[in-house]
Amino acid sequence: MIRAFFALTLPELVVEQIERLQDAIPFGRASAPDTLHLTLAFLGEVTPETLEAAHEAAETLAPDPFAVELRGLQLLGRPPGGVLAAGVAPEPRLDALAASLRSRLAGARISLPRERFRPHVTLLRLKPGDADEATLARALGRHADFRAGPVPVTGMSLFRSTLGPKGARHEEMARYPFDPIDGRDNF
Repeated sequence: MIRAFFALTLPELVVEQIERLQDAIPFGRASAPDTLHLTLAFLGEVTPETLEAAHEAAETLAPDPFAVELRGLQLLGRPPGGVLAAGVAPEPRLDALAASLRSRLAGARISLPRERFRPHVTLLRLKPGDADEATLARALGRHADFRAGPVPVTGMSLFRSTLGPKGARHEEMARYPFDPIDGRDNF
């Protein structure tokens, strides 16, 4: 079985902005810079055959490039655990991209473990005891005006995720450029 997901990668400038924000929050376990991404569709644990079908479904996507902006900070999950994440400014083309990808995956008979698309970038993972409710509220308030971007959406990637004691390690398996001049990477 292979744990996999489709995501947008982030430019280095945005990663640097996120790292500064992570450094300003004195609790939680920061996501490593090389794992920062915006998930479009989480496949979960799949067989190699299902992964191949997902790859074939994704190859048919070719929207026009666009950009998104990271905006604000939000708590996902229930305290005392969960994650702190950067939100994403509303962008209909991002929603349409995620819906198109999910539709193609459904057409390939691939069911996703997480049905709802809630765009975000995970910044910090929280465990019980990391921060009380008042500390969380202060951090959310202090960084409510966080902005990063633009994040150019010129393609998406298929990642393999391997979980380890120090967190996940992500390996890009395929890239799907939206500009036809760029061509397609082999799977």
